[in-house]
Amino acid sequence: YPMAGHMARLGGHSCLVWNRSTEKAERHAAEFGSSAVSDLVALAKAEVLLMCLPTSDEDATMAEQLAPHLRKETCLVSCTSGEPSATKRLAASLRERFGVHFMDCPVSGGPKGAAAGSLTCMLGADSDAAAERVMPVIQAF
Repeated sequence: YPMAGHMARLGGHSCLVWNRSTEKAERHAAEFGSSAVSDLVALAKAEVLLMCLPTSDEDATMAEQLAPHLRKETCLVSCTSGEPSATKRLAASLRERFGVHFMDCPVSGGPKGAAAGSLTCMLGADSDAAAERVMPVIQAF
């Protein structure tokens, strides 16, 4: 969770952290000054949300749970190295049904790069304006 640690240090933003393991979110809050939230609906006030999950299927599950609660133009960014075709389908569906920007942003650099804040991020977005809104966040890690 070093990526979220770097985000929590960004000035002018608050960093909400949710994890399937509440203990991890609470530990992150204690360590980095983020705010642990206990349910996904609490993330709805965020303008930019990041997910770092193992598979595209898990991305889709989380995105479908989150999207109905998000405001239009919210940016939902996946750092999963998943299936490009699944990501494209999910992005189009979320945009059409909820007005949410789902962006693909796989990262390279491994745990060492995550800890150092030197990951290489490969952002794919459906909107230049939305991509500009997420750049300060992903540049943090």
